Amino acid sequence: MKKVVLISVGQPSTNPRLVKEANTLTASGFDVYVIYSYWTKWAWEADQLLFEQVSWKPLLAGGSPFKNKSHYFFTRLTVKIFSFLAKEVTFKFGIAEIARGRTYLELLNKAKSIKADLYIAHIKASLLVLNKHSLF
Repeated sequence: MKKVVLISVGQPSTNPRLVKEANTLTASGFDVYVIYSYWTKWAWEADQLLFEQVSWKPLLAGGSPFKNKSHYFFTRLTVKIFSFLAKEVTFKFGIAEIARGRTYLELLNKAKSIKADLYIAHIKASLLVLNKHSLF
């Protein structure tokens, strides 16, 4: 079975197009993984209900206030540090990417951990992950 990875910096409940695509790909016989990041509490609650109804595999990157709390707060601290570095020192060496996205590294690492036939970025910010992933 062919694998497809959908990458989003947001939560599935905040992106109906992502959910529709994941459902369609799954119904078409693909093994689908959705890598996503925590954004807001209302969507977290909606996601939990959604995940009970879908066949694709949701993978949280970067934790949340409800799951992997310490990782979530570490990523928030990391963004603050890298935002300062980007503003005061340089945009090079991946600093700008990390400064712009709390879960950039986590999304990248999860995407790299899945050998798939196709990777699809949802929301413009996810393109950074996809672009970096294609280099490895």
